[in-house]
Amino acid sequence: MKLPLISDVYPFSPKLAELYNGWTEGKYFKKIFIAESVQQQIDLINTFLSDHGFKIILPLNAFEQDKVYEEGNFSFHKNLLGYSQIVLVYEQPAGIDPLKEVLKFLDYFRNARDWKKFHTSKNLSMAISSEAGEILDLFVWDRDKNVDEKKIENELADIVTYCLYLADNFNINLFDAIVNKVLQNDERYPIEKAKGTAKKYNEL
Repeated sequence: MKLPLISDVYPFSPKLAELYNGWTEGKYFKKIFIAESVQQQIDLINTFLSDHGFKIILPLNAFEQDKVYEEGNFSFHKNLLGYSQIVLVYEQPAGIDPLKEVLKFLDYFRNARDWKKFHTSKNLSMAISSEAGEILDLFVWDRDKNVDEKKIENELADIVTYCLYLADNFNINLFDAIVNKVLQNDERYPIEKAKGTAKKYNEL
């Protein structure tokens, strides 16, 4: 599939980083560039940076003094472990909201197909309920002993996707909403009363 620019959507997950032929280590995205000469490696890097909306350019003399060159959120490491390669390291900008980044990625997919017009709040609510029912169906008649984990993964992905779209319809920050809900539940379910029991708060 065609991917959004890394400058627009940070590949913060290992799976997403793989789509860009890189990998993640904590808040860093890393990608290796291999070519016969340093100039060819630098050319590959600069093409990659340009193609993904970044304004920086790795100069040809970047490694004359040292094997590491740094600029902005990027660092470039030359010939680590003796290989003819340069490793690009991109540090995730501060203040990134992971859920918003996921929504950007989803929007890129949705907008390319002109599907947003179908994602009314009513339709999304119905879709969430429908997908939740499909998860439930996987466990009917005690089938959980042989459940296909890939099916669970797919259904959960659909549910979270629709939840993000629905939250976006109302400008709800789901991360903040989750934190606020946990704080509410902390008051409703004090540890000394709720520990080890599944009773509802009004039954404690």
